[in-house]
Amino acid sequence: MEIRSNYINVPLLAELIERKGQLWARADAGCLQQEAHSIIESLRLIFRNRAEFIQLTLLRVKCNPAAGPALLGPVFEAFLGTTAAMATGTTATTSTGLTIYRSNDVETYGRLLLCYAKWKSLYWREKGATVGEPPEWADIDAVALTQLPYDFPRAICPRDALLRRIFPSGAKCNNAANNGAGVAPVDTSKRNNATTR
Repeated sequence: MEIRSNYINVPLLAELIERKGQLWARADAGCLQQEAHSIIESLRLIFRNRAEFIQLTLLRVKCNPAAGPALLGPVFEAFLGTTAAMATGTTATTSTGLTIYRSNDVETYGRLLLCYAKWKSLYWREKGATVGEPPEWADIDAVALTQLPYDFPRAICPRDALLRRIFPSGAKCNNAANNGAGVAPVDTSKRNNATTR
């Protein structure tokens, strides 16, 4: 019964985070950090520290262009960033300090990859605004590379193999970039860019 209620809570909490993002759009950085940590700690309490539901909630949050990454950026950083990993400091965890990734879990790896991609998309600039990548992308890539292996885990069961097919492989990503498809071009000389694009 608990798991079923968690799935019901995901869209409701995502909407709450969206509304908070609109309210906190013009706040100063210190208040935003405090509110972001409050949101993540609340999600941890509600979902009893089950990272799967926190990830699903963050993926469900719609990004409001008017509010920008003001609150959502710090929320993603509080959950996925290295300072959050050090703060939890529990035993029997991954290198992140969070029990969010097992080496053979394709589903969790895919969810985390989508979370990092969504975190990066918060900082996406409109065409013509500036040349090059937003500076936040390098920081997000560095965090992703420290917390996830470079490639998807091996598929153990048929369900894992089906999930792996959703995400393009490295060769397919490079071909899509050369054809003009995808979110952004992949620079083959930078290994970290292929991680979250």
